[in-house]
Amino acid sequence: MISGLLLACGNPDTQARDEYLIRVRDNAVTVIEFQRAVELAKAAYPHSALQDSDVLKALQKRVLRELVERTIFEERAKDLNITVSPEDVDKALQEVKKDFPEGTFEETLLEQAVSYPSWEEGLKTRLMIEKVVNRDLVSNIVITTDEIETYYRNHRQELETSRPEGVAASVDETIIRNLRRQKAEEAYEGYVHKLHETYPVEINTEKWQRIFGSG
Repeated sequence: MISGLLLACGNPDTQARDEYLIRVRDNAVTVIEFQRAVELAKAAYPHSALQDSDVLKALQKRVLRELVERTIFEERAKDLNITVSPEDVDKALQEVKKDFPEGTFEETLLEQAVSYPSWEEGLKTRLMIEKVVNRDLVSNIVITTDEIETYYRNHRQELETSRPEGVAASVDETIIRNLRRQKAEEAYEGYVHKLHETYPVEINTEKWQRIFGSG
């Protein structure tokens, strides 16, 4: 939440600092970058909805939160030496395209008024965040034998019927994967809160109030 951030006083020491809307260490998001992200987010809304100032303000707040989180994760990724390779992007792209009929993925982006470069940048951000969360959170989750047995008792029929015929997949592996995902989801909010403490966020309140007040 915005109230949970370390807010900058809006008293710029230099002209460059005054251009920042969000800053985490030396990683800054400018007003122009924020405005571009808002325009991209608007593509998911009917034009009529965006005439409502409350809807627009809610969208601006959401984009601000997302950019703050992205910037924090970028700094965490630097500290962990985590990068997203072209191979990572290509693999994820092929997975996404599986859900679309041949040749319709790009058409869908055009219909939603989203450029491919913008979509790809969003994909890179998602992959980066996933890598950081897996390193920091998922890999450190401990699953006990008792938890595996309890999960199996509660989901036995589902586990047995969902296993593809002829595939000797380990039920235990499936259970552990599901439990890790469940525990990660439950711990995520607290994990992000700790990241905020580790990587304090500065918001240029003067610029934010000017943006938010004009919405």
